[in-house]
Amino acid sequence: MNNFELKIKLNGVEIELTGEFSNVVVLYERIKEDLFSNNKVLLKNESFRNEKAEAISDEFSESKSEKIGKVVKTITQKKISKPSKVDLDSKFHEQKFYESFEKYSPKSNKDKILISMYLYRNQTGVNDFTPDLVHTLLHTAAVDTPKNLRQMMINYVNQDKMLDRNGEFFILKFSGISEIEKTMTKLEQENQSVTK
Repeated sequence: MNNFELKIKLNGVEIELTGEFSNVVVLYERIKEDLFSNNKVLLKNESFRNEKAEAISDEFSESKSEKIGKVVKTITQKKISKPSKVDLDSKFHEQKFYESFEKYSPKSNKDKILISMYLYRNQTGVNDFTPDLVHTLLHTAAVDTPKNLRQMMINYVNQDKMLDRNGEFFILKFSGISEIEKTMTKLEQENQSVTK
């Protein structure tokens, strides 16, 4: 039997399924709803054309999984691109920001990210943040940007519930602002006790 290969690209992750056509289609159906929202499907089988890729779900949607057989899955991470610096709002005062950031001396990446967002929001009134903007703020505070900044911000949306997301923008939530203020008060007290 001919081996069939299906390659899926999803947000920098590549998944490759190889095996008998019917087995690959069964697996494709299982992962389609999760992986195929607005992503491209690339077929690497010369006997198949791209227009047939659209028909796969219709043609085999009722097929039952009898025996999956040998299917090879290869997942590779796309190299994460480093955020770039952006122009800051005209109301932004770099020295005031730096001094305020140093006053709290956050240790964890989470605190560094969220406190920089909070201070920028208070100075400028801007509450729409991109990873590039946060990278620029961290650079201004003389702090290294974590390699996985975008994913960390997504985690603050999904797990910590500190941020909301609107398209490419991350927005500080009221509950997030409250938590950041508590953290800042705690850090300030710790720093004062160390200096005494």
